[in-house]
Formats: sequence, structure tokens, C-alpha cells
Amino acid sequence: MTIVSFKHKFIFIKTRKTAGTSVEAFLRNICGEKDIVTPVSPDDDYPLVMQGLYPRNYSNDKEGEQVYVALIREGKFEEARAHLKRMKRPFRNHMPIAVVRKKLRKPLFFMRAHKLTVERHPFGFVLSRAAYDKRKENPGDNQPLSQEELARAVRDLCVRARRSPEVLPRNWDMYARGGRILVQRIMRYESLAEDLKKFTDDLGIEVDVDLPHMKSVGAGAEKNFSLIDDNCKQFIREHFKETFRALSYNANA
Repeated sequence: MTIVSFKHKFIFIKTRKTAGTSVEAFLRNICGEKDIVTPVSPDDDYPLVMQGLYPRNYSNDKEGEQVYVALIREGKFEEARAHLKRMKRPFRNHMPIAVVRKKLRKPLFFMRAHKLTVERHPFGFVLSRAAYDKRKENPGDNQPLSQEELARAVRDLCVRARRSPEVLPRNWDMYARGGRILVQRIMRYESLAEDLKKFTDDLGIEVDVDLPHMKSVGAGAEKNFSLIDDNCKQFIREHFKETFRALSYNANA
């Protein structure tokens, strides 16, 4: 999800494997009717829609937006997913900041808006991404991965990423260009509730920060850095070197 809040003058850039869906669920509570709130997926949108927190203004097809919400309300997730794919949507999930700026076509608002995102330790990111990729192989299997399975999945991901770096996309490229960060605030996955509270306090909004929608895939990854072997850690240090440097993450964890 991308969120552009005209009401509170902020733009949220959703990164990958950083509890972005949980952050979006929280931010929907403070968004206005004219704000841009992109859909995530029918499964993730369902509990939010049932609370009256709709995706909106992400398309010029307002009727199509209403149809998507109606299908979700009826529990027709596959139809909703197919409908969403057919819609013309200027604003989508996981949009880099440069694309948001281009699609928004409001240069003065973009310049003045407070732009924020979420990042996490690259080792945790890779562990979470490896777990996610492994789950996609058997989507019906809800059993947690064993430590051995996760370690193998990480090794396999590093091997593939060495050959084809695009299989391990960097969040850095969504909110930065070269060595320059293009957002004003980077919240950390490791202290997300506290950072969100600081953000809403700065906006002058009194709201409890609760992230019940946190996805479980890869959860707790920050406790499992030892599952990454030395060769893979060296690759990660190089692949995510800007993140390590800019956010002062411990590269020897």
C-alpha cells in the first residue's frame, strides 16, 4: 500500500518485509476521505474493510473501487483479486518514491509533505524474505519452518541473489537515489511501535499505537542472525551496504 494523506500532509512509502501492512492498517485510522489509500490484497484488506477502513482514491474508476470493497465484504476474494488486476490504478502497493511523485502530479504538495518509510536490519530482511519465498512454495502449509529449513532457505536465496541480484530487491532503492535518502523519516522495524507513536505525536494526533495485524512469516527474524552463514553475511553486507552505513546497523551481528 502507498498512502498519500492530504489531511495530515504525509506520504508513506511501503517497503518490503518491514511490517508495512501493519503500518498501513494503523495509518488508515487517521486518513481522511480524500486521502489516497491503495489496496493490499483481498485477504489483508478484509479485516480492515469490515472495520470501515477502505482503500480509496487509488484509481480514477470510483465505481471499480466500490466493486472491490463489495466483493471483499461478500468474501469473494478470488473475484476481488481478479477485479483489482483489471482496474487501471495509478497508485499501487510498494511504489518507489520517484513513481509516487510522478503519478501524484502535485509538485508543491509533494515537496512540502512529510515523507516516511520503514527499514530493518538487512540480516533480518533476508531471513524474512527467505521464509516468505519458502512459504510460497507450499502456500497451504501453515507449519512454522524449522531452524534447519530456514537456514537452508537463506543459503539458497543468497546463492540465487549472487547470480541475479534482482531476486533480492533492496528497500533502499524505494526511498533513496544513489547515496541520497529522499524521505524525512525512516522508522525502524525493530522499534516500530515507538517510532509510529513519535510520528503521530509530531502530527498532534492522540492515538494508541497497536499493530495487531503483524504478519507472522519471518517474525522474530532478528533473533536468528546466527542461521546466516559467513559467506551469505558477506554478500548481504555488500548488497545492502548503503542501508548498513546510513542506518548504522551492526554488520557484524
